[in-house]
Amino acid sequence: MPRSLTADAGFYSKTNEKKLGELGVRKVSVPNRNTQSEQRRTHQKKRWFKEGQRTGCKGGISVLKGVMV
Repeated sequence: MPRSLTADAGFYSKTNEKKLGELGVRKVSVPNRNTQSEQRRTHQKKRWFKEGQRTGCKGGISVLKGVMV
């Protein structure tokens, strides 16, 4: 099982996060754009969370550039 997982906000749900945690994924970086929770906003501002999002996006862009060239 991977130690961390990154995905787009479209994949966010509490159920998904809970199941991934139960499977042993320690760091789940899936943003919740509609949150009203201050605790969730603070969680999403953590360095590892932001790095996960940045890494996931750059990897996708890199793949697309490789295909287009």
